[in-house]
Amino acid sequence: MQSSDKEVGRRINAERDSLAEAITARQYELQPELASRYGPAGREKCLQDARYHLSYLAEALSASSPALFAAYVSWAKVMLATRGVPASDLAQNLECIREVLERSLPGETSARARKFIEAGLKRLPEFPAELPTLIDDGPHRQLAENYLGLLLRGERQLAARLVLDSVDAGVSPKDIYLHVFQRTQREIGRLWQMNKISVAHEHYCTASTQFIMAQLYPRIFRTERVDRTMVATSVAGELHELGIRMVADFFEMEGWDTYYLGANTPAASVVQAATERKAEVLGISATMTFHLHAVEELITLARKTAGWETKIMVGGYPFHLEPDLWRQLGADLYAADAQQAISLINQLNAGGSAQ
Repeated sequence: MQSSDKEVGRRINAERDSLAEAITARQYELQPELASRYGPAGREKCLQDARYHLSYLAEALSASSPALFAAYVSWAKVMLATRGVPASDLAQNLECIREVLERSLPGETSARARKFIEAGLKRLPEFPAELPTLIDDGPHRQLAENYLGLLLRGERQLAARLVLDSVDAGVSPKDIYLHVFQRTQREIGRLWQMNKISVAHEHYCTASTQFIMAQLYPRIFRTERVDRTMVATSVAGELHELGIRMVADFFEMEGWDTYYLGANTPAASVVQAATERKAEVLGISATMTFHLHAVEELITLARKTAGWETKIMVGGYPFHLEPDLWRQLGADLYAADAQQAISLINQLNAGGSAQ
């Protein structure tokens, strides 16, 4: 990462609250009708949104990646539009961010931030205001749709029965993970973004899938062991853990012993676990872009540990957007999903290049 961009990102994060206050005040000054349009709670919501915008901007700067911020703007456009906030309000907010940063930060510093904001503003009109389903015509589409329908109706036991019966009928657990669990989780995220389900729905569906995954464990742990170990975790602050749990389970299906640490694990504890267990692979996941700094901090801490030989593999949404990001953060490998994670490790151990 470019050190100057990182410094700008750090400064924006350090002053985020005061900057958000100034941005919100400026937007309400330019658009006084917002007070009547959105009511008393609207200003607080605008303030909250400004904090989020700044967090994503800071992390994109730290990664020297305007594409990361543009992707966030695309996501925000859909999320806000489906909640009654037009793209024009988002554009005005971004322009207020640019103006406030130009007033608050030194010339060259604000110029770097302006480049990222303008990249998002330039592409805002072309970004869609709604998104198509993410359950496409791939394998087991009907099974995935039926599974999602049961979860959205709150019928967890029937969803579990559907999955277990499918496995008994010959569908492999790996196919269930890739084509049912993974696709429905992405679709659930889209439904929340589109304001079609609540946070409660999203949490229920995720917890139900974790429950059903556990019911598949007797089949997963039957695999002959290969005397290899992986430690898997989400970084500190990251609460999205299902993806990295799926990766850990895929390694179990290959005969590995996995030490799954779950979400929000402190960096020092992760490094200690990987060291004590002499792990061959440390898998790190980050779903939210504003947790990339925690990924870098964890990798840096691991590299400073005496005798560290564990390969570090990263994954998660931000890494899909920026192809070289994993290298910038100091990882050894990047995998788009659980199947690719296994393939890369096998390729590496066969003496080939993992990338």
